[in-house]
Amino acid sequence: MASLFNDEIKGQLTEIFKGLKHEVKITLFTQKGPCLGCPETEEFLEEIAGLSAKIKLETRNYPEDQADVVKYNIEMAPSFVMLDHTGKYPGIKFNGLPAGHEINSFIYALMNVSGNGEELPEDV
Repeated sequence: MASLFNDEIKGQLTEIFKGLKHEVKITLFTQKGPCLGCPETEEFLEEIAGLSAKIKLETRNYPEDQADVVKYNIEMAPSFVMLDHTGKYPGIKFNGLPAGHEINSFIYALMNVSGNGEELPEDV
């Protein structure tokens, strides 16, 4: 299987991910049978997880894993959530593959969930 990222991009992402403070767990929800975008999203997340020991990936089945589907308000597959090193869900969820400019939001979210984020004021 061909890599989604060339060596230059992998190097840049690996360097960015060195800044991860704590482990981040990504929980991906896919489904059995035809699932538009599921294989691509899973491949993307597997490749991302392969760039840092602090990024862990687990897969759940939508809608069969009902407890987690309800817990994270999953409404479609593919979707994924990010959990911090304590297992806390800070509310970060992506529906589908974070492509194009969305990869910036994805990387920013990873950094924040790892503990490198900036605290928002209470009124925000």
